[in-house]
Amino acid sequence: MGTSANSLIAQLPPAAQRLVLACSGGMDSAVLLHLAQQTGWPVQVVHIHHGLQPQADAWAAHVKKLAKNAQLPCHVLTIQPNPDEGGLEAGARKARYAALKAFLEPGDCLLTAHHADDQVETLCLRILRGTGPMGLVGIRHCQPFGAGYLLRPLLDVPYQALRQYAQCHQLSWMDDPSNQDTSFERNYLRHQVMPLLKARWPSMQQTMGRLARLTEETEGIFSELLSDRIGQHRLADAPLLAVNTLIQESRAMRFAIVREWLAELGWRPPSRRQLDQGLDDLLFADDDRQPVLKWADGQLARFNGALYRLPNPLPAGLRSAVIRRGETCSWGQVGTVHWVSTALPEQGDLLEMRPFSPGDRVYLPQRPPQAAKELLRQARVPPWWRSQLPFITNSASEVVAIAGVAPSAAFEFIPNADPALGDWRYFHGSVTVSPRPAVAPRYCDVPVGRRKK
Repeated sequence: MGTSANSLIAQLPPAAQRLVLACSGGMDSAVLLHLAQQTGWPVQVVHIHHGLQPQADAWAAHVKKLAKNAQLPCHVLTIQPNPDEGGLEAGARKARYAALKAFLEPGDCLLTAHHADDQVETLCLRILRGTGPMGLVGIRHCQPFGAGYLLRPLLDVPYQALRQYAQCHQLSWMDDPSNQDTSFERNYLRHQVMPLLKARWPSMQQTMGRLARLTEETEGIFSELLSDRIGQHRLADAPLLAVNTLIQESRAMRFAIVREWLAELGWRPPSRRQLDQGLDDLLFADDDRQPVLKWADGQLARFNGALYRLPNPLPAGLRSAVIRRGETCSWGQVGTVHWVSTALPEQGDLLEMRPFSPGDRVYLPQRPPQAAKELLRQARVPPWWRSQLPFITNSASEVVAIAGVAPSAAFEFIPNADPALGDWRYFHGSVTVSPRPAVAPRYCDVPVGRRKK
């Protein structure tokens, strides 16, 4: 790798069609913007406005100016980090990557300006924090990301080489004053520790980079082997893991399988301490319990003898919505509902939708009123999914349908199919609401009609 447009092009995934440059306005991202401009590829510049520093507006304005000078389109994405998600820094990181994922289109390749010094600092911090073997991969060079890819083309280039390039080409950038604050672990390591290490071991940057690459190669081999092992524990009709077979594995193998299973979605696993206790709770809980393990990237839950990967937090529906016969209506972040025009003729042409409410009773055709909770239990709908489903009510405020469950011949529910949402929408079974079997919901890739005995 090097600081040239040709070097950048050589690293692009074969399916890449457009470059999306995440630009902070600092020196390293200014270099990357300059290189991307020379490739001849279509380039979009994206700046994340965190709003965490007084200079945030100035940074955004500077990036817009850089993009304008380069004759490139620029998008400023404003985020609101949640400090409850592992602290302000972790919350900002999660919100930043979520915004970038949402921006990408199929074939996009997101470029970030991480360099060799960043890699060494990351490895040192992980070692000091007690990382596992796979943590020695450090910052990954290229990986799937959202609808496209995430590439760090400068990962083998030292900071000083980037600075020389920036000065040689008279690039403009802004320095972040918080980078000098040694109360932050990374800044303390960068300013107080790394100079001493480099003075004693001048080649440490190259050797640490080699360690990361070799570990990544080893991880690739383990991933292939673990993928086969995961296949032995998947349910035949859904991407879930069967509890009764997983508990037969050794403790170390169970941890490895679950971590790899989470990595399929691009999720970072919970810490070893969390997984150590949380996975035992999930696998060995009594059948009537429904334990959940939550961490920054997601949730693990157990239901009906299977493990589910759930987003954290779950997508949110609406408080209420109106749906008309034959129309498709959005249900917040969850999905859409389509009212099949030939169904429920006695209900008129206008109904309302709302979330589940305790005490709800459902008035289905050819059946006596039934408690919604019992109906959902019969359908084997997981608890987290029950709260997301739209309940359809008539003018008398009676629940006449649950979209996606019953009657399935009346309403078709199509949830958001974003892979980042994991397995949250899967469930087993359906409910017979008339003398003939119910039709399977379109989104449900598992067999229907099985009842819990």
